[in-house]
Amino acid sequence: MITIKLDPLNKFPHLRKRDILESLGYISYWASVADDYNNFKECLLSPEHYGSLYGGESHGGKITEEGYFIYPGDPDLPPIAMWATDDEIMYQYKGAIVAVVNITTNEQWITRMD
Repeated sequence: MITIKLDPLNKFPHLRKRDILESLGYISYWASVADDYNNFKECLLSPEHYGSLYGGESHGGKITEEGYFIYPGDPDLPPIAMWATDDEIMYQYKGAIVAVVNITTNEQWITRMD
């Protein structure tokens, strides 16, 4: 089962939930059908969804325990949405940043999907 939390850290109280949901684009739909795949990354990169990454994966950035995306020299980004299964958490951030974190191993996959 997949659950979603919009503005999970309550950092965007000035935005309506509907506006946040609309800002997530197609990724929100793809995440909602991730149960049909082995994991969020496989779902997002499947040919019938995104298919490939244009900019490659992020190097040097990471996701904190609280869900912030941190990158040296940049301000910390709170997630605008969080998708969760029993095994993974997928975060979406402003700037089209998407991250998938394995709950057990803390393995992180971070990329831009715009």
